[in-house]
Amino acid sequence: MRIATFTVTRDEKTFLPRWVKNSLKNFDPKDIYILDHQSDDGSVDDARSLGCNVETIYPPENPDASWFRDKMRQTQSDLLQKYDWVLFSESDEFVIPNPDIGNLRDVAQRMESEGIDFARCTGFDIVHDYTREPAMDFSADLWLPQRSRCIPWFSPYNNKMLYSKPIFSRVPLSWRNGFHDVGDANGRPIDVTRLEYLYLIHCHCLDMGETERRHSLRLRSQKELTHGAQLEMGNELNAKFDNFLKISHEIPEKIKGLF
Repeated sequence: MRIATFTVTRDEKTFLPRWVKNSLKNFDPKDIYILDHQSDDGSVDDARSLGCNVETIYPPENPDASWFRDKMRQTQSDLLQKYDWVLFSESDEFVIPNPDIGNLRDVAQRMESEGIDFARCTGFDIVHDYTREPAMDFSADLWLPQRSRCIPWFSPYNNKMLYSKPIFSRVPLSWRNGFHDVGDANGRPIDVTRLEYLYLIHCHCLDMGETERRHSLRLRSQKELTHGAQLEMGNELNAKFDNFLKISHEIPEKIKGLF
């Protein structure tokens, strides 16, 4: 069985090295593909030196979400010409099989035996309780023990499955914007099986300071940040984290020791 994984990245000096490290638990470097949106922070250098495949991409000026959606669709389809299964995750998303099942190949074999061509992961959005928890120590072997709160994106905690993404597949997928679901021939979302034994750890809000840094980089790529804009961004981030914390739950012990 041949399996591959890919991501898209830009100036992700914090998350991309960890994404590569996590991927190496299930993939050989030659089966790891990184679409680099012209990073200039050196974040892809280590991945390239390890033997991962790094391709520089050149989106049009101010690309919208549909451009990236279509690029990821095409990349997945192309990889499935060479591989049996393909996993896609963004560089702040970490896919981890339940160790009771085994590795990702074991997950694929179980899916094949159950006649499942593609599936949702079980998603957890990790949220920094910034008024009580210190900044993340990104050099630590484990990140989740440094945090206490998460948003589980599945029932009974949540009727939405926003970050229980359908990203592991042996067939080409018609992802909708954001890769949160798959569309039918008319673009309407379809029901997709969720695997309880394949976890997706989403780290966009893992650390308030890192979220602010990444957001600033993206805004600077579009316009020069004024002091007023920086203050407005900070207020918006505080409100975002506060709203997430209101709907958060304790991180389950079953995943705390995995990442």
